[in-house]
Amino acid sequence: MLILRRLIHRDLFPILYALIGMFLVGDLRVLTASLQALARFFFLLQALGGFLFLVWLLRSGKLAVTQPGTTKRFSYALRIVARIGLIVFPVAILANVLGTLIWGTF
Repeated sequence: MLILRRLIHRDLFPILYALIGMFLVGDLRVLTASLQALARFFFLLQALGGFLFLVWLLRSGKLAVTQPGTTKRFSYALRIVARIGLIVFPVAILANVLGTLIWGTF
């Protein structure tokens, strides 16, 4: 993490911290894979955290901070990918919740 902090712009530190947090929650999910309810909870926590982070990222304007040599095309593609994430994360949350409900009835 210390090396990565030196390589990226200071305004992009929240993105680095979010990636590290998502990585840690993902590792917890893998460690608890044998306990299905706990693994689903960590997946739900990971997806909800990712969704809330993307909402914050798009609203805060931190995504607009780029280095002087960055093309507009790359910045536009980055915004498109973030918006796709705003669709994917709720679908994953819904699938996780509905999967729990459907499997609970059998």
